[in-house]
Amino acid sequence: MSVHRTLIVPAAIVDQVRALADQFGPAAQNMWTTPLSASGNIPATHYISAGQIDEIFAELISSPQNLVDISATMGVSVTLDEATFILSQCDVSADEPAEIAMSRIGLKIIQESI
Repeated sequence: MSVHRTLIVPAAIVDQVRALADQFGPAAQNMWTTPLSASGNIPATHYISAGQIDEIFAELISSPQNLVDISATMGVSVTLDEATFILSQCDVSADEPAEIAMSRIGLKIIQESI
């Protein structure tokens, strides 16, 4: 089963988050490819991914401890410090569509190619 999530990740850690997510299987590949910034112009300050994700992935990102615990059951090593840092930097919304989440934190999609 899947659930909707809007996930906004700072550009400074997007590579780290992508690499971690990729370890959970092909469903996480190609996430966070849409660049965002306050002005809508480059450089990107954040990246967004919005849409349906597996329930297990939603549970995984619901708290730092869940990220650590569920990762361990899937053979992925994440420390509590890493999980706490990553989730504290990211904006995760279960109820907001992408446009509302972006507006709430003052970001726009970059229309120019990066």
